[in-house]
Amino acid sequence: MLTWIKRFRAKKTIAKRWLSNTLLPVVLLLILIEVSGIFLIHYYYYNSARQFMYTKLTGVKTLLTRYSSDTTLDFSAEMRKMIESFSDKDK
Repeated sequence: MLTWIKRFRAKKTIAKRWLSNTLLPVVLLLILIEVSGIFLIHYYYYNSARQFMYTKLTGVKTLLTRYSSDTTLDFSAEMRKMIESFSDKDK
């Protein structure tokens, strides 16, 4: 019985050796490259969107702070003017 198992393991065909020694590592490497590329692209685009929103909100925060601290301006009128002239309102 033991000799049968040894003979079965020893009779690896060239196709099986090719699959296990060449094709499998190449496929695994391609999958690894693809998954890492997906994560890098995901991180890049989400980080860009986050940075864009942070920049816009910082500008709005600065305007709101300036309008609220200046007592000579009418806050409601200035807010209405800012909303009506908002550059990205059509997006």
